[in-house]
Amino acid sequence: MTKSVAFASTHQTQPLFTSTCIDCVSDEHDFQLVVSTGPIARGSVLLIEHVVFGTHADISKALRTDTALAQALHPRTPEMMLKPAEANGGDARATKEVSEAEFMNAKIDSNAFCGPDGSMRLGPSVTRFNHSCDPNAIVRYVYEETVYKHRQGYRKDGFAVVYACKDVSPGEEICYQYNPYAHDMFSCACPMSMSQRQQMQDKNAQVVGPPIFEANRSFLESAISKYLDDKEGTCAHCGNQVQRICTGCETVSYCNAVCQKGDWQRHKAICKRKAFGV
Repeated sequence: MTKSVAFASTHQTQPLFTSTCIDCVSDEHDFQLVVSTGPIARGSVLLIEHVVFGTHADISKALRTDTALAQALHPRTPEMMLKPAEANGGDARATKEVSEAEFMNAKIDSNAFCGPDGSMRLGPSVTRFNHSCDPNAIVRYVYEETVYKHRQGYRKDGFAVVYACKDVSPGEEICYQYNPYAHDMFSCACPMSMSQRQQMQDKNAQVVGPPIFEANRSFLESAISKYLDDKEGTCAHCGNQVQRICTGCETVSYCNAVCQKGDWQRHKAICKRKAFGV
């Protein structure tokens, strides 16, 4: 028995586009997967998602300040929340603090993707695709650096783009290939060696190469540009039209002082870090 689960939007992440031919479903154990609801042609864009990216500390801070993002990620290791107090000398408060930190780290380790430069990328929608060593999809990351319209400086945003690398039939699960670390972490039972998995990854990278990128360039640029314009022009707290910006960090906008005050509990950690260049 499965049920449909919406692709999640949070304070710091948002699906810009989801194909009408895909659906996220949850099984009786609350494990989530993505399936096709109609025929999908090779090279089709299945998902565009604004993701958080940076160091492990950046991702950890994002989860602490964006509770919707943390809750959207499958826990995978809920027993970590049940660590006995004896492990901390009987201090129940220390047990709670340690177990929460470990639980957040488990969410990062289970869901974030590490890039060639060591940076991590995390989005609640792109993580719902399961792994396959012979996948029918592939994920690419796009980074956009733009000049702020209402303030000084630049902003860099990351986006995950999932493409079909094969024709997909209705009802088929859609998977892409995780990196070698994640492959071993999730105990893939396939008989492929490391070199065979790398060959498959290289092959799929060639299938979704420059011709596919060029064919979708206009669509991607339009979706990303619209998202960035809307993000800068709307209040970070309520979504209304912007009237003011946070002068401490100049990275978020608000419609009035009430919304700015209301968002402070979430925003203060990010604001102080930006303001002091940490």
